[in-house]
Amino acid sequence: MKKNLVMHVYPKSDPGHWRRAVRHVVARLSQFTGRRLVSVAIDTSTDTAAEVCREFGGQVEIREVFNDGTQEMVSFPWLIEQVLDDSDDLTFYCHAKGCTHRENQSSHLWCDAMASACLDYPALIDFALQRKHIAGAFRSRQRCGTSEAQFHFAGTWYWFRNRVLHGREWHHSDPEFWGSESYPGIHFSIEESACLFFDRAETAHLYSLPWWQTMVCPAYRLWRAGFDSRGIRPIADDPALLWPQFAEWTR
Repeated sequence: MKKNLVMHVYPKSDPGHWRRAVRHVVARLSQFTGRRLVSVAIDTSTDTAAEVCREFGGQVEIREVFNDGTQEMVSFPWLIEQVLDDSDDLTFYCHAKGCTHRENQSSHLWCDAMASACLDYPALIDFALQRKHIAGAFRSRQRCGTSEAQFHFAGTWYWFRNRVLHGREWHHSDPEFWGSESYPGIHFSIEESACLFFDRAETAHLYSLPWWQTMVCPAYRLWRAGFDSRGIRPIADDPALLWPQFAEWTR
């Protein structure tokens, strides 16, 4: 069984926070034994695809696309098509969360939490996807835009089983900029999904810094302590990767 990475990066030069999400993935890149495919959406406000490639240390395949305003959907269908097959392989999809946000916004804490929940404990992913077909952090039952999806993973970082998705109408997605976020709930029932961290994370709450300080970060601290107590160490444990508030509130 191989594990594929597919990622969308919008490398907006100012403020340049796309590098944080990339560095999170790079620190955990060793688990991806299949394809490592990154789509880079370019416009006049961005850094170059070559700079993104350098940030990855040249360890991924890069495809440059033009940012046409549809956000992740400019590349999402193509990324899925490139890796999807009738195999037992697993695929992880994510994007550079927080790339357009400036300081002191919850998107940066959100990025840190998703990176840890989705990528730090490979055995957790294996366990979840032996029993379910898709898994991610921050599972939300709040409606995503106008989609009919019954759930989504708020923040749009998730794993899925290739064989199961391949056998469904995988090419179908909501034709909106949030189509990659609603995608899991279109193709899988909530009973077929696993939440890796913080279930019922209604999306609207996750934009509130006080909610992070009082609810999400304490929950993360307990979640992480459960692994630590069993001697299970994360792949990446570098405080330099973390947003200052996340590091402080989860200490």
